Amino acid sequence: MWAVLPLKDFVSAKRRLSGVLSAVERRRVFHAMVEDVLTTLVEAPSIEGVVIVSSDPTASMLADRYDAQLLDEPKLVRGSEPLNVAVSAGCNKVLELVGDTDILVLHADLPDISVGEIERIASSRQRLDAPQRHQRVLLVTDRHRTGTNVLALHSSLLNKTVQKDNGELFHFGYDSNEKHHQSFAALDIQVDQFESPALAADIDTAADLMAFLLGINYADKKNTVRNQRRESRLIKYCKEASIGQRLQMMWMMEIDESDLERKVNGGLVESTEIDKMLPSEALSHAQALALADNNDLIYLM
Repeated sequence: MWAVLPLKDFVSAKRRLSGVLSAVERRRVFHAMVEDVLTTLVEAPSIEGVVIVSSDPTASMLADRYDAQLLDEPKLVRGSEPLNVAVSAGCNKVLELVGDTDILVLHADLPDISVGEIERIASSRQRLDAPQRHQRVLLVTDRHRTGTNVLALHSSLLNKTVQKDNGELFHFGYDSNEKHHQSFAALDIQVDQFESPALAADIDTAADLMAFLLGINYADKKNTVRNQRRESRLIKYCKEASIGQRLQMMWMMEIDESDLERKVNGGLVESTEIDKMLPSEALSHAQALALADNNDLIYLM
């Protein structure tokens, strides 16, 4: 299995975190997540190679560091979605390099990714015989069950849209879960929904980052492989930058601390609940820093 990792411009990544993180912090958070994902892919026995699709100079450096293939983002045609064009180009690069293989498409903002989860996906695909792998894809949604965080498919499917003249194969972006189901159904391809709370936990908002720091999405009682959670680059950076403190202050403005501790320790808080718990209007970066400097608060970690 080969992995395809499309990467945005590092400078402008994670703009939805601008209410709590500075531009430099957002870039460093994104960089840390990318390296955590690449480290996991390199360590996973089932991953034979990685294709990074990006024109960012940092991506070139990371491709060298992790021995990945680098593909510049292709030029866009009018009406095309940059992410889907990048994914398609990356998958076709894998087809060019190795031909017959499974391809794992995933996003870079999956900080709870683990070798165990990658191997669970690989095992799920390996249990299928060759004709089944050609006719089925595996999909992991985001925690809201509207987006697509991970998609595994066979390289032979890249030509199927051309043969059936059925438009684009990939539909990452808004409501991509439903769009992917419709797209593959039109091609008579079965979609296997793969449950993974860890891989469903992408980082877009302050609530997402808080859920990660609390470890809410990491250990699922039924489905997630229980590996000991190592201190990732993202966790280390969030500690160094006191990001956990900042988020905690925002949260504690709305939630009693004892109630928070009871819910977290008792396993009563789900990641989707955190969106409702956050203040409706986030503090500015300057306000949060000022409060952090004057309060001795406990780290979320």
